[in-house]
Amino acid sequence: MALPSSRISIGEGNRSGNALQLDGHRMSRMERDITMKRHLIEDLKFRQKVNLESNESINEMLENLEKKVQTLTEECSNKKVSINSLKQRLSVAVKEKSQYEQMYQRTKEELEKKDLKLTFLISKINETESAMAEIETAASKHLQGLAMQSEQALEGAQKKLLLANEKVEEFTIFVKV
Repeated sequence: MALPSSRISIGEGNRSGNALQLDGHRMSRMERDITMKRHLIEDLKFRQKVNLESNESINEMLENLEKKVQTLTEECSNKKVSINSLKQRLSVAVKEKSQYEQMYQRTKEELEKKDLKLTFLISKINETESAMAEIETAASKHLQGLAMQSEQALEGAQKKLLLANEKVEEFTIFVKV
């Protein structure tokens, strides 16, 4: 009977040795798992730290970008105001240009009319001067003719006067004699 019990104890010993071996394997796997989990936790903590630092720099970049956006928005708003002002000034300038062009056109038309009148008046003056020259020439000829007639009439009157004086003298001599 002793034999069977030793067989049982060897069998139990084998089983407990196997169980110990299994437990040892389980322990080493668990330690390996714990070590891997620690490494994983450390890796995750490192990544978290890197991500936090990255987030800080990203947040700073975001703040800077928001400031730039705000500055650009203000500049854009100012540019819009400036553009609107320039549009209004351009509109006023275009209206003034249109008014000046109309004034120029009216003045040009008036100048053309006055130029035509001036040309007409100059032609009338030339015609008048020509007519006056003709009249002066005719008057001069007429005056020369009248002067000749007057001269001839005076000569005739002088001759008659001389004849009359001669006759008066003859008469006075005749009366005295």
